[in-house]
Amino acid sequence: MRIREFEEDIISAVRNGYTETVRLLLDRGVDPNTYDTFKRTLLMQAAWYGHSETVRLLLERKADPNITGKTGQTALTGAAHYGCTEAVRLLLNAGADKDAADEGGNTSVIMACKYPRGKRKIIAALCAAGAELDAINNEGRTALMYLSFEGRTSLMKLLIKAGADANIRDKRDRTALDILKEYHLEKYEKWIQNTIVKSRQQTLKREDSRRSRRCVPDFDI
Repeated sequence: MRIREFEEDIISAVRNGYTETVRLLLDRGVDPNTYDTFKRTLLMQAAWYGHSETVRLLLERKADPNITGKTGQTALTGAAHYGCTEAVRLLLNAGADKDAADEGGNTSVIMACKYPRGKRKIIAALCAAGAELDAINNEGRTALMYLSFEGRTSLMKLLIKAGADANIRDKRDRTALDILKEYHLEKYEKWIQNTIVKSRQQTLKREDSRRSRRCVPDFDI
């Protein structure tokens, strides 16, 4: 068989998660950065299909995690989009560009937050890796805004705690909280109530601390 035929075989093996077949074909000289007609590399496809052992093998064989496809997508942006948690972890550990964006300006964080169901661990991993949380895509939206559209207040808190800016405005001059209010009024009202309660608790804690310091007797008198 010619190498080109091996390439067709390895693409099929990667898509199906046949890791040992992939290993055999790599041993026969197939380039680990082989890609298909849509410029989707082996690593991209392994990551997007959630075949973490194949991802691990390709990275061991020096597959480049930062090659971009036709629309600017990378293995990491796709893995974040499709919810492949272990692939995301492996790619981050291998030095994948956590802030790479596709031609629509969508970073891995944005891709995860656009479709956030079941992606808490991915979003947390990207935050822990120091990914840019305030990137704005071509639609003028941040990751936090997409979570607002979905009403995912728990994930919004995660992002804000990690440093996301809640004051950025979209093309309609709306912040993430404005969007939450527009689409999920009850959740917005609960958010505001919780914010007020937390602020009051912090104020009381500071006042108690000051009173405690004033009540400490001076035994040197």
